[in-house]
Amino acid sequence: MVEKIAYCENCNADVEYNVRTEIIDCDMDGIKFAYEAVIANCKNCGSEVYVDEINDINIIRAYSSQKRRLDDQAEKEENEEQSIFKEE
Repeated sequence: MVEKIAYCENCNADVEYNVRTEIIDCDMDGIKFAYEAVIANCKNCGSEVYVDEINDINIIRAYSSQKRRLDDQAEKEENEEQSIFKEE
C-alpha cells in the first residue's frame, strides 16, 4: 500500500492525508463551469495540503470542463446562426 504523505503548513510536518472530492464552480471571463476537484486534507488537523499529482488532476479537470463549456457555447451560437439563415 502506498503511503500518502504531504507537507502540512499548519502542523509544520510531513503528514498522511485523506482525499475527498468537491464540486468547484468557476467563472473565467464570464464563462461559468464546474468540475469535480480532488482535495487532500491533513489527517492530523484537517487543513488542505498541496500534492503535485492532485493539483495536476484538478488542472486537467478544470480545463476539460471549461473546454466543454466553450464548445457547447460555440455550438449553440452556430445553431442560432443557422436558424436565422433558414428563416430568411
